Amino acid sequence: SEQVEEVLRRGFPEKAFRTVIKVNVELIRAQIEKKSIFAVDPDSTGAKDYESLIDEILHREQSTKVIPILRRSARGNRKT
Repeated sequence: SEQVEEVLRRGFPEKAFRTVIKVNVELIRAQIEKKSIFAVDPDSTGAKDYESLIDEILHREQSTKVIPILRRSARGNRKT
């Protein structure tokens, strides 16, 4: 798994994101329940990893209008 990641990062450095989504119980639970990780446990490591990925995507795509909608939608599902 780490070897595959390394090969992809070397082969596609401009396309690979730096954010790594680590596997954890909350992500598995969200998948089983067919819910967003933000609905299941917004404070989990998985939710934080996805927030980091969203931030990274937004940083890369600042001029795109579609991506900010994705971020608002994902965060709109969070429990308060």
